[in-house]
Amino acid sequence: MMKEDTKNTKRKFYRLVISLVTAILLIVAVVLRFVVKEKHLEELGIDNISSNNILILLALISVVAGWYAKDSWRKVKDKWVEWYKSYKMKRVPEITWGNDGFAYMTVESRFKDNFNKSGLCFDIENVKPKPKDQYSYFADKQVLDENMLKSIFPKENETSKNAISPREDYCRNYKAYMSEMLAPYKGKKQSYLFSKAPFIFAEHYYFYSILYYMREDTKDPWKKAKDNLHKSIEERIKEIVKCDDIGDILKSCVNSNTTDLSQNQQNIGSFVDNALVKDDTEKFRTFIDKGGLSNKDIHIIVDNCGIELISDIMLGLYLLEKNKISTLYFHFNVLPIFVSDVVKSDIEDALKLIKGDGSDESRKELVEKYKKYRADRCIVESADVFWNMPIPFKNAPDKILHDKFNATSTGLVIFKGDLNYRRLVGDRKWRIDSPLEEHIKYITPPILILRSLKSNVLLGIDKETATPDEACPSWKTTGDFGIIQFIEKP
Repeated sequence: MMKEDTKNTKRKFYRLVISLVTAILLIVAVVLRFVVKEKHLEELGIDNISSNNILILLALISVVAGWYAKDSWRKVKDKWVEWYKSYKMKRVPEITWGNDGFAYMTVESRFKDNFNKSGLCFDIENVKPKPKDQYSYFADKQVLDENMLKSIFPKENETSKNAISPREDYCRNYKAYMSEMLAPYKGKKQSYLFSKAPFIFAEHYYFYSILYYMREDTKDPWKKAKDNLHKSIEERIKEIVKCDDIGDILKSCVNSNTTDLSQNQQNIGSFVDNALVKDDTEKFRTFIDKGGLSNKDIHIIVDNCGIELISDIMLGLYLLEKNKISTLYFHFNVLPIFVSDVVKSDIEDALKLIKGDGSDESRKELVEKYKKYRADRCIVESADVFWNMPIPFKNAPDKILHDKFNATSTGLVIFKGDLNYRRLVGDRKWRIDSPLEEHIKYITPPILILRSLKSNVLLGIDKETATPDEACPSWKTTGDFGIIQFIEKP
């Protein structure tokens, strides 16, 4: 079989070469016939009739050779189109802090609020805890170079009894990725400040720094903040567990995505009813009603804990029971890089919240049902360091990109939240009406995106009919708007 494949490859290559050579000869003949003066042709012993016959013969040969090499030419065209799209994508600038939009709000207020709230004060340059707030130095004066990485990664075999020690594979992969992102800045005379870094780079670096140096006894330094959030969401839980229509459940997932402990502090305990700038609910309903998920696996890449995770669990149970799917996978983080990131313990907390005080039998049954599905491996909870990384999904390792996203058994991949969206399409300044499908071709199964808008990256939106009033330029960052985008692959 391998020999046959090799023969076919060589055969296609030879056809391509022959086709190319005849095409070049045809061009040369055309030039000689119509560009070179007639007397020069006569000197070569070629009259008009002979040259016309040569042209016709070469044209016939070129057509025949081109037809036989059509598959090879199609591959060349596809490769060129792929290169051109990649080139265009590289020309789209990454999102940096600048002085407007969500990135600016992040560096000016969001990071500062989290910095002060955490009780963490340190000098990032010397990596020494300080009694005073050093945030302004961190945000404005930090230079992008390898010293940034040295400051938050321990030396070989070095441990700190006060710091959270990240898993070795996460630490190694994270450092390698950050080094790669810093490569363009190496050897430059100009100083590149932290405030000019690509958004997703600086965001991860900032929160990783807090995670690594925060003085906490527990493995999740944000546990107290999460517990405080849980105290205020009982009324919302009562509403969510009663949802029995896919439209209501999807809207619940979008609404609850607004509650993010690292960002929208004003929405903690509330439940913003997002206005949808894109709503593919009916399209998705039609897809599942016609059996698009039958005997297939579903992968949900979760985002925030608490009320949002409860909504995700309700969505998963609905799809599992109504569509006879094979296996439901919940994918979550190993480490709580961002404040609300879901880790293993958050799932158990969510089940406790659903159960409540035990007085509501229907809520108890939901929890028992979930645990039974989990015991039977119909529900699989999967933690992986990849979900902690700022790496774009298209650069995911094979165990994610092929074994999960593109496996033949996969019927649907659900992406939750803002950061997952940015990793899905690239953290760049895309046009809002840029076709979403063009940027997610690397994932072959259908894709469902549920997101409250809290950053500027947004694609696949009709500017004329689906966007809010442009008089409010911050509409993409406030969390007041959301999207339900469903891409059904052919």
